[in-house]
Amino acid sequence: MAGFIRDGTIGRMVKKAAKTAVTNEKILGFLVNMDERMNAIHERMATKDHVEQAKDEIMDVVKPISDAVDKDAKTVVNHGRRITVIERKVGIAAK
Repeated sequence: MAGFIRDGTIGRMVKKAAKTAVTNEKILGFLVNMDERMNAIHERMATKDHVEQAKDEIMDVVKPISDAVDKDAKTVVNHGRRITVIERKVGIAAK
């Protein structure tokens, strides 16, 4: 563990800190910068309302297409059924 602290990331940080003086102003500047960055990230994040609105917009486009495809598929099935009924009436064996 001591080797990790001395030779690893923490050790490099300690060596760097020893070369440069860390002042309260630098720490405060870093914290203010971090706060600004966190606020920017928070502003860009999507909320549940944004996701629901996007979902509704997508469904407004996809739903009519889906219904049309379902209606066409139902029509094809119905025509196939009608053909079978006609074939039975005519006496043609349908397979």
